[in-house]
Order: sequence, then structure tokens, then C-alpha cells
Amino acid sequence: MAWQWSHSQEAYQNVREQIKILDVETLATILAEWSEYGRFQNPDYEDSFGELYNKDLNTFRNLPLDVLSDVVWDRASELSLCTNGGWLAHLCPYGCGCHMSPFDTVED
Repeated sequence: MAWQWSHSQEAYQNVREQIKILDVETLATILAEWSEYGRFQNPDYEDSFGELYNKDLNTFRNLPLDVLSDVVWDRASELSLCTNGGWLAHLCPYGCGCHMSPFDTVED
């Protein structure tokens, strides 16, 4: 079960800052998942999770880091889902544990 975001502006800024420090591979993977998720919303979509995902992943790997992080933030904030209790923001549409970010600041 997921909750809708209902946090402070500081919490949202924390998530945004944490997205900015993710590596290209992680951001590209998240965006490829978003692309595939969009396709699954189309009832006529027949391809399995695979060929187009890999094509998108390779495309996203070549985008600048700041573009990737901005798009991930836009998608995540549009979905605005988090874990039960509101601790972790979903960065991908599937709520993968490895694609979540805490709303609290993370110390180095």
C-alpha cells in the first residue's frame, strides 16, 4: 500500500537533492521504467518488458545528468507516492525498494 505525499517543502527539497546525487545508470533505469509503465497503460501494447525498455535505457544513458535528475523528479512528484508512513518517496512508478528516496536529509 502506498500513500500520497503530504510533506513539507523542505522534505520535497531533500528528495530532489538526493535525486541529483544519483548516478547516470540509476537515473536511466528509473526513466526506462517510467517509459515502460506508460506503455503498459495502453491496452493495445503487446510487447513484454524488454526490447523497448532496453532501447530506452540506452537512450537515457546518453542524456546529461541534470536532465535525467530533473525528469525523474518531475515524474516522481507527479505520481507523488510514498511508503506507508510517508518515509520514502517512490522515484519509479513501481515503488521498487532500490528506487526510493527518504524525505529526511541524509548525512554523508
